Amino acid sequence: MMFQRRRVFWSTVTIRRSRTLETGLFVKSGEAIMGDRVKHPRGSININVTATSMRDIKELIIFCNNKPVYRLEPGKKEIELDWTDTQSTDAETLWYYVRIQAIDDELAWSSPIWFER
Repeated sequence: MMFQRRRVFWSTVTIRRSRTLETGLFVKSGEAIMGDRVKHPRGSININVTATSMRDIKELIIFCNNKPVYRLEPGKKEIELDWTDTQSTDAETLWYYVRIQAIDDELAWSSPIWFER
């Protein structure tokens, strides 16, 4: 299942249909990509974000279980970010997603990555 979803995702990236309006956003954690359900690792969780926009990105927020855990105001059109959640809890399920907002208030958000015990 994960292999098929990954293949479909990359094929849409190749033809540039995964972008929302004028913004591109890709989130991964290790081998897991947006929309994946994976086993909860022991310890910290690393989140990698790649974002591009036609206009400067005003704000990037990483959410864990729908609560903001990291916020950045980059003020530029492209972002490459590696962030590690060292405060990850012992919850049975953790889910992370990213939302970005451009200076014209256009929003884009990723599908979550689910970590389950």
